[in-house]
Amino acid sequence: RWYYKVKNFERSDWLPLLIAKYDNKRPAAIAEFTPEAWESFKADYFRLERPQFGSCYERLKRSAKEQGWVIPSMTSIKRR
Repeated sequence: RWYYKVKNFERSDWLPLLIAKYDNKRPAAIAEFTPEAWESFKADYFRLERPQFGSCYERLKRSAKEQGWVIPSMTSIKRR
């Protein structure tokens, strides 16, 4: 099946041609995150005291509950 897609090209060009056709990646989904919550998290996490990520996330969860913010999972925040 792959051969028939590239058979009319030079053999040295086969790999780039096949790689260019292989693009079935979905765009990464971005988790919903209230901008105020994100700013609050950054202000807490990037303090000079360098608190642990988990403790900052716990404080963020408490603030989000009080403020009605939407926050993603801890893993999603780590990817940002």
